Amino acid sequence: MTAIGDLTSLLMLRGLSADEVRKALDLVQLHVKESTDIRWTSGGHPVDSVAERRRAYDRGRQRIRRDKLKNAHIDNTLTSLPSSDSSLEKKEGVGVARESKPRANRGQVVPADMQISIKNLDFAMSHGWPRDRAFREWERFRDGSISKGRVYKNFDAGWRNWVTSPYQKDAPGKFNLMSGIDGVI
Repeated sequence: MTAIGDLTSLLMLRGLSADEVRKALDLVQLHVKESTDIRWTSGGHPVDSVAERRRAYDRGRQRIRRDKLKNAHIDNTLTSLPSSDSSLEKKEGVGVARESKPRANRGQVVPADMQISIKNLDFAMSHGWPRDRAFREWERFRDGSISKGRVYKNFDAGWRNWVTSPYQKDAPGKFNLMSGIDGVI
């Protein structure tokens, strides 16, 4: 027997009239129709129509953005072709790239063979670093610049920032556990 048949038999056994059973079955069928109109996600949750419309809008916006980027790439390719090629006709505004500003000097990586200068060594020592630590830290500064691609417009300024950084191990005001233990012993 089907679920509807079971429900009909149960209602008839409870003493409901045939008219009342028909009304109850109409309500059940209406509820079933409404529940099948709701879309469900794969996780068993009803689909939020507002969120779905927002995602559709975002997909369309991203598609337009990608198309613009693709067209800009094609336009830049067209302008990079030799101008003496007359077989290529350009429409007004199409294939014309904007003039880019010349890039400012972004600096450069510390050269691998660069050694610490006397001025930089004096600066580190004036901040309480022993000579051997200054040489070790200079190697870390130089190697960090090379390995991570850090660029500096002014190596001396970069070194001064390195020395005075609050992240240094023995920075002023920072508690050093070993020196604290030595003070107790």
